[in-house]
Amino acid sequence: MDGELDNRYDRPDAPARSTLWLDGRRLSYIDYGGPGHPLLALHGHLGEGRTFTRLAKVLTPRWRLVAPDQRGHGESDSVGDYSRDGYLRDTVALLDHLGFDRLPVIGHSLGGVNAYQLAAAQPDRVSALVIEDIGAVVDSDLSFTLDWPNRAVNREALSTALGRLAPHLVDAFRQYTDGWGLAFNPAHMVESQRCLNGDHWADWLASDCPTLLLRGTRSHTLSSYHAAAMASRRARTRLVEVSAGHVIHDDQPEMFAAIVRDFLDQASDVGSRCGTSVAQGDPSQPVDQTGVGPIIARPGQRPVHGGWFLPNGSGQLSSIVCECEPLPLTRPVHQTATHGEKSKAT
Repeated sequence: MDGELDNRYDRPDAPARSTLWLDGRRLSYIDYGGPGHPLLALHGHLGEGRTFTRLAKVLTPRWRLVAPDQRGHGESDSVGDYSRDGYLRDTVALLDHLGFDRLPVIGHSLGGVNAYQLAAAQPDRVSALVIEDIGAVVDSDLSFTLDWPNRAVNREALSTALGRLAPHLVDAFRQYTDGWGLAFNPAHMVESQRCLNGDHWADWLASDCPTLLLRGTRSHTLSSYHAAAMASRRARTRLVEVSAGHVIHDDQPEMFAAIVRDFLDQASDVGSRCGTSVAQGDPSQPVDQTGVGPIIARPGQRPVHGGWFLPNGSGQLSSIVCECEPLPLTRPVHQTATHGEKSKAT
């Protein structure tokens, strides 16, 4: 972005940052610290690592959350390459730098695809996935961001210009010497989205670690039908639909954190690994009306409502019931984008 930063962080709770230099390029990241198990969190387009600050506070001390500003976002440098491979290289380099071997990965939108593509490319490094509101096929358009002002006279004017998306972009607000702007280049976001668009079914199905797929019922990015197909076709995948839009962790922060915390604790207790052979769900089974499917029941028993099934040490299937009440596991509202409609926030 043009201009120099007058102050990088206007919020008093701004977390401390570290820098990894990659061929002269800065990759900024936040390590929330603590004694817990490492956990990687990848933000979506237009976001940055500190979007996960509230989640990190809920998950401590059991989990040590690390959240980078992905290339071209936040305090990380812009690049000329926003390819799928480019994002993957950055993530692997960060894990190597921190000495992390095997850990769960959370990803929202862009970060969600980056997360499940990391699991596909290096399954031994990913123990579990949390994928927030993104599909196995992506077709979105961020060109509307090109209409946003490069600078505004003050914070209020910038917020007004951004309209309804302003609350989701607060972390990217910056005060520069020549006015207020955002911590990313909209043209780069458009290019990054173009590189993200495509059919990623092969990557989604390439791993089988325990996975939580979260969908906002008001999302225009991930339809209920597509999310159900993702859950039914991939082993050990649970779909939960939350009354929210595309950015569930902003719309429903407490519920999001509770669902993610319980899932991570359960997945950690089981100690499963991506790439391990597990019992496969039958794609011909109907998805139940909670949106979770397929559900595997023990012989002679009905499936536990909202239950999560994983192999135990004996190879038998045992149920682990999510305790983050109240869970949004009533019959979901099916809201599918109309034909040709593209998302405005990924």
